[in-house]
Amino acid sequence: MKTFRKITLLVFCLLLFCSCSHAAGKRPEPGLDDDGQMKVVRAASGAGILGLLSGAVAGETDFFETGIGEAINIVNMRQAVSPDDEAAVARAAFTVIDLDGDSVKEVVLWLAVNGNEYGCEILHCQNEKIYGYLLPYRAFNSLKEDGTFHFSSGAADQGTGKIRFDEQEYWVDRIAFSESMPGPDGQLAVSFIIDGRESSQGTFKEKMERQDEKCDAARYDFTEENLEKYLC
Repeated sequence: MKTFRKITLLVFCLLLFCSCSHAAGKRPEPGLDDDGQMKVVRAASGAGILGLLSGAVAGETDFFETGIGEAINIVNMRQAVSPDDEAAVARAAFTVIDLDGDSVKEVVLWLAVNGNEYGCEILHCQNEKIYGYLLPYRAFNSLKEDGTFHFSSGAADQGTGKIRFDEQEYWVDRIAFSESMPGPDGQLAVSFIIDGRESSQGTFKEKMERQDEKCDAARYDFTEENLEKYLC
């Protein structure tokens, strides 16, 4: 009888160990759920896209920040912006606009770091999930009502374009741009491209001037009143 009890106890312990080992093997990685999928925030039934965006902007719900690959809260935006624990990241203003032409609006949340304009976090909904994309100021500025914007990496490398998204990253479709490269004589050579075709500097300049004349997208101060007015 004692031998039987010992065998029973041994079998029970083995089963318990296997169960715990299996559970440990299922432990999700950072940024992933129990099934190994990206952690994202789903819209509550009947909440609607603007309702979900409003919650994320106000810090009431988390979203998946694609740059760092983690689900975060907007009040902890410093995690994506700066490794400096002392950096003060503030939500300065926001814009509600359809950026990618899919008839679903995004929120552009304009950020300030230590009191200086930094860039923005774009919040985009796809398949009832919300994703964030961090863009520095020079990569995304002078936003217009039609969703076009200006980007620049230098005086000779700049242009205007539109943005599109998926669950992992964003792309900029360049409409008109200039780009520089060293020429055979060692001097800087600049090319001008409009709608995929090489153009002259004069035509490019006129294109950029017409872009500047477009109406700017509305930008609202980050206040509770404006959140309720434009996002609820």
